[in-house]
Parts: sequence; C-alpha cells; structure tokens
Amino acid sequence: MSTQKDVFLNQATIIASAIAQSLDGIQALTNVYFDRQYNIGGANEIVAGDLAALGFNPAQLASLITLGEQLQHLRNGQATATADYDATLNALRRDL
Repeated sequence: MSTQKDVFLNQATIIASAIAQSLDGIQALTNVYFDRQYNIGGANEIVAGDLAALGFNPAQLASLITLGEQLQHLRNGQATATADYDATLNALRRDL
C-alpha cells in the first residue's frame, strides 16, 4: 500500500514531467512560427482566413507565442513581462 508521501511524490513527478513537456512543446511551436515566417508581417503570415474555422485570430495566436517566449524566459531565469495570459489560453483552448 502506498503512503500519502509516495502518492504526493508520484504526483510531483507527473506534474514536473507535464510542465517540462509543455515547455518543450511551446518552444518548438515558437521556433516554427518564426522559422516559417508565420508571424504577423512575416513572408508566410498566418491570416484571419487561416484561422476562421478555429474561432480565434492572428493577434491571439501571436499572444500564445508571446506567452511561450515568456515561459522560456521564466525557465531560463530571465526577466518576464506580465500580461493577461489566461485570456490568451482561454481563447485558444479546446478542452472546455
């Protein structure tokens, strides 16, 4: 039988792994966004028509990329900028 401490430690490792995977994923997404010039003003810019079926706009997508950049700053011990990142996540999330 597991002790409460074992359950806690197991949950801590699960959450740490999920955070690390999410940070790796957002870093890859950010890299692709700029490398393929999907950014606002880029040569292959993602425009409103590309996102119409998804229900969000290019500015909201750019906010997600900014959130990713800020998370990487946090991960690397750099200064971060505050913003309403919850609004960004709520605009793009599909789990609710």
